[in-house]
Amino acid sequence: MDTVVASIAAFASSIIAVAGTLLGARLQQHGTAEAEQAARNEQIRKDRHAAYQTLLSRMRKHRRNLYTRWELRDADAAQQDKARWQSWESSSDVVDALDDVELLTDDPELLRLASAAVGATFALKKKGERGVTQAEMDTRGERAREAQEEFRAAARQLLLAAI
Repeated sequence: MDTVVASIAAFASSIIAVAGTLLGARLQQHGTAEAEQAARNEQIRKDRHAAYQTLLSRMRKHRRNLYTRWELRDADAAQQDKARWQSWESSSDVVDALDDVELLTDDPELLRLASAAVGATFALKKKGERGVTQAEMDTRGERAREAQEEFRAAARQLLLAAI
């Protein structure tokens, strides 16, 4: 009888050991999957932060280039050409940065604010426009800065919520 009890106890111990090993492996898999997902989420958050920051930076640079172009409206042709090329280049940089934001973001309100900020920045100087006063430029510049600030604030909220 003692041999039967010992055999049953040994069998039960083996079953418990196998079940424990399987459960431990499953828990480790689950923990690894959670860690991998957390790492992916953190990378996405970092990528979004970089895209938002790049868009803001490029809009500021483009705004400065448009102001410079406006200020050089009566300068010699070489200065005007240089300013025009710089503004064309910075305009392209803004569009590229907006593309990155659109690819990385699924929040419709943030995308609307990004598009509005870019539009307000581009509206600083309209193609072929002449006779714009300092007051008009100041008003347009303020509108662009406000739109950029709205985008920045919304982007900040989304980034902080992802922490």
